Amino acid sequence: MGEQVPTEASRIAIPGFDVVEELGRGATTAVYRAVRQGQDFAVKMQQLKGPDDPARLYFRREAAILAAIRHPCLGKVFEVGDDGRICYLVMELIGGRTLGQAIAEEGALPELRVLSIAADVAAALDVAHRVGLVHRDVSPRNVVLRDDG
Repeated sequence: MGEQVPTEASRIAIPGFDVVEELGRGATTAVYRAVRQGQDFAVKMQQLKGPDDPARLYFRREAAILAAIRHPCLGKVFEVGDDGRICYLVMELIGGRTLGQAIAEEGALPELRVLSIAADVAAALDVAHRVGLVHRDVSPRNVVLRDDG
């Protein structure tokens, strides 16, 4: 797999975007908030070891699948690219807290809310699985509870 992406947003260049801050980091990717013409986006990035890094093929396959999926619980994909060093995926930035943040702030959530969240997560995963995409890191820190419901 690829190396870690830079930790400082100011070191990252995506054409047409100002990368502002890191939102989260996984084992091989990081997600940043970026701005273009006053609009916020999420940018998922993966550092590449070189031009023949197999991580590029995997990342681009995942990006193509995500771009083809339409589901209200999944963010829209707007752009995919790489500069030879970093692969990136520009997506809708979903406003809201993570499930982990909600639990930390509120404690145990009401049963009906938990069931609703679980149904939404299951529906989104079902759509992804039907097209061959496996998330591999479903956790409270990766489930965003939209501000708009």
